[in-house]
Amino acid sequence: MPLLVNEPKTQEAHQFLQDDRTMMVWCITYLEATSALNRRLRSDGIHFGHFRAGEERLKKLAASWDQILFSDRLTQLAVRILRTHPLRTADALQLAAALIAGGNDPSQINFLCYDDRLNEAAAREGLTLMAA
Repeated sequence: MPLLVNEPKTQEAHQFLQDDRTMMVWCITYLEATSALNRRLRSDGIHFGHFRAGEERLKKLAASWDQILFSDRLTQLAVRILRTHPLRTADALQLAAALIAGGNDPSQINFLCYDDRLNEAAAREGLTLMAA
């Protein structure tokens, strides 16, 4: 969300993106971001103009990122993650996608997330955290 609407971590997130333009996400990221934008709009967290600008930013980001698609491997890894870490399904799938992106060396993946529980699980799995 910090890349889509103005938040306390927006400047930091933009700097991370500027420093590393390679973005790999799991295939539901676009839907999750759309859901979050709409929740903010419905709760009066953002005005309609900011919502529309966020949607446009999301479209531009989506055109530039690579996606990890659903697969049996992703599902099996997410199941193991759910058994190991106190995460919700979507977070486990996101972490599983990051681990798949890392191949045999998860420490090579720079993981950007602003959720403390997901960051803790990612660090325990060996990913390099970009934000805390």
